[in-house]
Amino acid sequence: MHVIVQIDGLTVRCPEDEVERVRSLVRAADGTGEVPAKVLVLLFSWHRERHRTTSLTTALGWLGAEIVTEGPAG
Repeated sequence: MHVIVQIDGLTVRCPEDEVERVRSLVRAADGTGEVPAKVLVLLFSWHRERHRTTSLTTALGWLGAEIVTEGPAG
């Protein structure tokens, strides 16, 4: 089952058992839209692309999550 969560100005639809990893990804992206490789290594020990900085959208997709809306800037 998917849930809608609001994290740092983003609304994300994700599987309910992945909410904490989704939160970690959004916070790690820190408004840049990129998740650093060191964060990905910790969250995705199983994914072959974890050793390179990746877009937030791509990393969310690995969890079956997606950005639904973006909040106001600033």
